[in-house]
Amino acid sequence: MSDSLSPTSNKRELVEGDNQKLATEFELGTAVSSDGTQIATYRLVNPGKPWLIMVHGYPDDHSVWLPLVAQLKEHYSIGLYDTRGAGASGKPAAISSYQLGQLANDLWAASEVICPSESFYLIGHDWGSIQAWEPVCEARFSQKLLGFTSISGPCLDHVGRLGRDSNTPPKQTITQLLSSWYIAFFHLPVLPELLIQRIESYFPKISKKPNQASFLSDAQHGIKLYRANMIQRLALPRKLKAVCPVHVILMTRDAYVKPYTYRDLDKLASNNRVSEFDAEHWGIYTHPVPLAPIVRQGFAEMSR
Repeated sequence: MSDSLSPTSNKRELVEGDNQKLATEFELGTAVSSDGTQIATYRLVNPGKPWLIMVHGYPDDHSVWLPLVAQLKEHYSIGLYDTRGAGASGKPAAISSYQLGQLANDLWAASEVICPSESFYLIGHDWGSIQAWEPVCEARFSQKLLGFTSISGPCLDHVGRLGRDSNTPPKQTITQLLSSWYIAFFHLPVLPELLIQRIESYFPKISKKPNQASFLSDAQHGIKLYRANMIQRLALPRKLKAVCPVHVILMTRDAYVKPYTYRDLDKLASNNRVSEFDAEHWGIYTHPVPLAPIVRQGFAEMSR
């Protein structure tokens, strides 16, 4: 069983400025995942429009999507949720509670609150995308998912298999390893949590966005995502296959995720397309206006 909702759960504090009014338009709900963890959900219904569920990454909460939501809400009904360990959702203590299979169960539970019995498009950023690959490759989601857009979050099993491919240029592997130095650091005990406290005020300079109210807690609990999944999935990768069309958007100035991690995408997703977008890692927040039509076009082509 999980811990209870975070102390800020009743407030559901959201970002300031232009996004604050948009945030008030959402209907708040709570899903209960398979292990009892409560997942905070947010839905914005646009009658007659298809559902789009958006999964945030680390160390964000659902509010990171609001600038892009403003550009997409006329075309979709929107569903957001705080992933476990973040925002107003429950924060289980056990590292094992953050394994990919459990995160897929969270999406299932959230979708049943956001758009019960309806199919939906899915988009994920950073760890939101990494964890979304799990349900995208699960047969039980084949009737739920209309398509998936992945931004700055590759499938860990796919990356693990690439690392074993003799055709993979060593330079690409080394470049990605250097870009992902923090992953090894996050596996150290205690030190990562302490460092996060020190850099909290500096982080907006890295992400080019303000920290959400729950940033410190989100960042500290979110480290469990790395500890629960990275070594296992990279060391013992499974052979997976997507059950829906996939659109990958590569941020060309992403300092953390390199294009190499999406190499040989046909092996993972038979129906796929790749677009490039001129932005850094948090381009979903900093460049929502030019990004929105790329997202929409990708989903439109999936429905043809």
